[in-house]
Amino acid sequence: MAIVTIYEYWEGHFREQIAKSIDLPKKEDLKIDEFGDLCIYRNAILHNLGKGSKDFKRLKIFTWFKHGEQINIDIIRLDFIVSKLKDALASYV
Repeated sequence: MAIVTIYEYWEGHFREQIAKSIDLPKKEDLKIDEFGDLCIYRNAILHNLGKGSKDFKRLKIFTWFKHGEQINIDIIRLDFIVSKLKDALASYV
C-alpha cells in the first residue's frame, strides 16, 4: 500500500504545486516517468488484485513485474523507488 499512498499524495498535493511553481497551466502537463510508473502500479494494486496489468508494458523505470505476475514490493525495491523519486523531483525544487 506504500505505492498507492505515495502516488495519491503526489497526485492530490505535490503535482499541482510543482506544476504551478514552474508555470505549467495544469498539473497534467507535469510528466515524470517515475510517477507515471507508480500510477500504473497503483491501478494494478487497486483494480487488478495486486497483479501486473497489461499496462505494465508501458513501464519505463520500475520494470520488475510483467502482466499477470503478483506485485511484491519488498523493502529493497521500495527504497529504490523512493530514491528514484527524490532524484526525479530534485530538478524541480
